[in-house]
Amino acid sequence: MEGKLISLILLYIAISIGIWLLLREVMCWYFKINQAISLQKRTNELLEQLIRQNNGMQHKEKSAVRNEAGSNDEIDQLLDL
Repeated sequence: MEGKLISLILLYIAISIGIWLLLREVMCWYFKINQAISLQKRTNELLEQLIRQNNGMQHKEKSAVRNEAGSNDEIDQLLDL
């Protein structure tokens, strides 16, 4: 009797987990959560690319200002901010 009760409880838990997993996929599909996550990943990649480009441009601009101004400690401190 006790073994049968444990088997029923385990079966109930297994079925509940299966239903939960199935419903989770349906909800993610319906609300386009998977698509939103992939779009956010792409946005992050593009932002990282822009940051890298911007850092390169800032480095070039700082070098140009330093070349025009010569060696002035105040300018170097301002550019390093």
